[in-house]
Amino acid sequence: MAQVSRRRQRGDTLILTLCILVVLLLGFVYVSRNILYDTVMAGNNLTRQKNVQVADVAMRNLEQMIFNVYGDQQLEQSGVGQPWYRVVPANTSIPDGYWASCLGAVAASRCGSVPVTVNGSALPYTALAVVQTTGRQPDPYACPNQGFAAYYYDVYIHTVEASGVTSATTETVYKLCVFDQNSNH
Repeated sequence: MAQVSRRRQRGDTLILTLCILVVLLLGFVYVSRNILYDTVMAGNNLTRQKNVQVADVAMRNLEQMIFNVYGDQQLEQSGVGQPWYRVVPANTSIPDGYWASCLGAVAASRCGSVPVTVNGSALPYTALAVVQTTGRQPDPYACPNQGFAAYYYDVYIHTVEASGVTSATTETVYKLCVFDQNSNH
């Protein structure tokens, strides 16, 4: 049996060591990439969740704006002229890219800016809102007071954080109880 020279043994050991190191490096890169990807996705989900929570805050402020305007009338009469009230046919959805150019005066493509404040302190977010009719018939049985009927409106709120990196758009159906002379319940 021929003995392998020491020099040949060292070369084989070096090649084997280099192959093991390359495999370990590739494994480390693969694991690091997956960890980084998971971290980024978790961060995006958290930021989106915050944007949705801020939309809830903006909804409370918008609700106060609606209440200040409605004056015992449907928004179809009292909301016209408000920057957040959109005059469109029932069941019209918000098109893609709508929020980038909605702060104009055109009644079918406008939105209103809603303050995002909690106890008087402004949050670092921008909120844009649109209120429009759903097209549902008034419901005289959905309001607790006799002589009132529920009118339903679609409310879209688009929130953007201060950096402008992430945003969220929420949709809510809002019920407004309005005195209705035709209500018999």
